Amino acid sequence: MNTLTNLILPRLPRRPYCTDNPSQGLIIRGSDVATTKSHLQLNPAALRHWLLFDIDAPLAALTWERVNLPPPNWLAVNPENSHAHCGYLLEVPIITSKGGREKPLRYAAAIENAYRLKLRADPSYNGLICKNPLHERWRTWFVHDHAYSLDELSEWVSLAKRSRAIVEDVGLGRNVTLFDTLRNWAYGMVLIYKRANASQDLWFRALLHQAEGINSRFPTPLAFPEIRTLTKSSVLKNSSEPFLTRPARG
Repeated sequence: MNTLTNLILPRLPRRPYCTDNPSQGLIIRGSDVATTKSHLQLNPAALRHWLLFDIDAPLAALTWERVNLPPPNWLAVNPENSHAHCGYLLEVPIITSKGGREKPLRYAAAIENAYRLKLRADPSYNGLICKNPLHERWRTWFVHDHAYSLDELSEWVSLAKRSRAIVEDVGLGRNVTLFDTLRNWAYGMVLIYKRANASQDLWFRALLHQAEGINSRFPTPLAFPEIRTLTKSSVLKNSSEPFLTRPARG
């Protein structure tokens, strides 16, 4: 069996966000320093290795069992109030930028929403950082090292119509909404920028400004690095002209 450390460390961002006190803001450090902090970024900006949930309830670590969900890989429990963060490891990580495929992202967003509802997890939790399961501050339960497929996770919840099972302004649903809204805007504007001989930099800044405006309307906005990564993926970098890449289908 892999240890929890072996599951966490290889999947970390190169320089994760971290902190010992979220109310005082986040810092960016190399993984050797970041992993010593009580709160840590587990997922890179454009990739989801983990589905993360924040359960603010008594005996939160047992919620998955009470509501008949599969066991998470780990739970990090606050010993002062028994609230917890938990993580489900994905067998195939989800790409959340426009370089990825839409179908897995929409599927994952629907599953994440269904799990959030069953766990009664905090819908305002943005998932950028979580209780570091490797930190001594928390009472951590390492349950297993199995990586779940999306189909496995979906067997425990009802997803009658996947496209309608997404909450558009929460969790991965924000990525789906941002993709759709930004794409519709960009398809209507890209020719205007091309005809004006606008540079890629100008087109990128226009996309980023639009993406930030869309993001600001979410109750809990996505982190700026994720917005920037998504916007960069909308520009064909090897072209001298602004060009919006069409998302892969299926």
